Amino acid sequence: MIRRPPRSTLFPYTTLFRSHTGGCKRLHGHNWVIEVTIEALLLNDQGFVIDFSDLGCWYKEVCDKWDHRMFLFKEDPILPPISSFFSTHPILSTSIVVVPFIPTVENISHYLLKWLKKWIEPIVSKERRVGVVSVQVWETSGGSSTAQSGDLNDN
Repeated sequence: MIRRPPRSTLFPYTTLFRSHTGGCKRLHGHNWVIEVTIEALLLNDQGFVIDFSDLGCWYKEVCDKWDHRMFLFKEDPILPPISSFFSTHPILSTSIVVVPFIPTVENISHYLLKWLKKWIEPIVSKERRVGVVSVQVWETSGGSSTAQSGDLNDN
């Protein structure tokens, strides 16, 4: 297998974890750096595992939906009042991303792994057996989580 060097992008976000007993229960933010590694059995006609511009389209899709947003768990009791307040302000109305999990860096890395695997399938040939090796999400310069294909149930 041939691996493509990782490609990364950065975007800021805000969240809170109401069930947390430490500082994360308060509104806080990080700058996520998302790094993906992809491999293939064969290179394409141009000598790539995957063209960075193709991968850049996925990063753009993620950033268009997630950059400078507030992430809240769909079952967080604070979601209804915040959504109600935000919906009355044009700039804020698109600022919340509701996710089906507590938005920890561990959960985000697995969610992005699933998203990328599903996104990449239609743009590569099956004969080359292109696959996502891992998605690593950094929330600080010293703290990250890596989801790897085969971890948990990421099909």
